Amino acid sequence: MGCFWSNESEPERYERRQNYSSVRISAQAPYNCRVPVVKPKALFGEYKCTACGRSWTSRLSWANTYNLCNRCKKPVYPFNQRELRPSDFAKSSDNQEHKRDLCQMCQKLGYYCGNYGKTNIKSRK
Repeated sequence: MGCFWSNESEPERYERRQNYSSVRISAQAPYNCRVPVVKPKALFGEYKCTACGRSWTSRLSWANTYNLCNRCKKPVYPFNQRELRPSDFAKSSDNQEHKRDLCQMCQKLGYYCGNYGKTNIKSRK
């Protein structure tokens, strides 16, 4: 039995519905349409480990990636990220070497993440 206001039976409605199933709408872009590839870029990130309370900053912070805490080795996502500024690259006494073994992006790429996007550079000098 169909809808309470319809006189057609359930099998008739089902058969009619099957005829429309052969019509497919393609969600793909046209063959001549180019979709730009957006590569992630390094950001300045601020981290705070909730397990041990250690906090640090990194100028090689990436969206949706974590750094491992140096003290307790737990993954920590940045609580604040911003675009890099020229002042972030200024030499100061607290500049430390980027620890590749604690960086998820370095582990994922298999090389120093500061070279990501540069051509033919796989390791840091």
